[in-house]
Amino acid sequence: MKRIPLALSLASAAALAAIASCTRQEKPPPVPPSEVLARRVKGALPAADPASGEWAAAPEHVSKLLLQDQTEPKLAQATVESVRVRALHDGQKIAFCMEWLDASADRLSGPSRFSDAAAVQVPLAAGGDVPDAAMGQRKKAVRIHLWKAEWQEELEKGVDPVKALYPNVTVDHYPYDQADAKARPAMEALYAPAKALGNPVAARRSDAPTQDLAAEGFGTLTPLHEQVSTGRGVHDGKRWAVTIARPLDPREGEALRAGARTYAAFAVWDGAAGNVGARKMRTTWIPLLLEGAP
Repeated sequence: MKRIPLALSLASAAALAAIASCTRQEKPPPVPPSEVLARRVKGALPAADPASGEWAAAPEHVSKLLLQDQTEPKLAQATVESVRVRALHDGQKIAFCMEWLDASADRLSGPSRFSDAAAVQVPLAAGGDVPDAAMGQRKKAVRIHLWKAEWQEELEKGVDPVKALYPNVTVDHYPYDQADAKARPAMEALYAPAKALGNPVAARRSDAPTQDLAAEGFGTLTPLHEQVSTGRGVHDGKRWAVTIARPLDPREGEALRAGARTYAAFAVWDGAAGNVGARKMRTTWIPLLLEGAP
């Protein structure tokens, strides 16, 4: 029997192992997209259904969440690491779907108790000269579309948050309830000062769990005159999935138009961790591309 030299035998074995390794090598995972691509769809948007399978048509962007630590009251500790975002539009409206891990669904606010929430922020003007991602800056406004779990609870289940927290509360009457149409506005301003002064919470409409606001920096948050967004959240025991939808911009020079390239930023509030107001987790500006005509 012919003997094979040991060195040659080892070299052959190494070559065969390398070939076997190459044939079994798995493809590297796809690189996550660096932008949010809003796919254009022909049918109705799943604007009110975060669990719809139609969201699979849009690529998922995963963004790290940052602490809001630029102004008081700052957030000292993050409890949510990242948010997953998808977007769809139909040429008339755009809808975002945000998902993040949160073991508790916080749907009521009260003393030391806060609601879970989420928001989408977009610049007012088109183009790449975007303002500061933290609430915009002077003469460079941003629009913010805010969803809150407590607003949805009140809308869908008729939950009165005051009575839910204080079951024995009673109200005799509000003086303006009996006023005629001509006198009522003045009486509402007298007996509902928060609403009269434009308090963002008091000014929110009651037919959607969202509110539309504008800002030009910290301390300038103002409700928009026209409230146009809609939204809905679903909690599965481990995570929130929330949709926020709004019309596209009808005028040239504004950011949200079919075929446009702009930016968006996202924010999340974890009520159980004391997140409220400025104490939130947010992203930086993320490129947003709205797919053009099909």
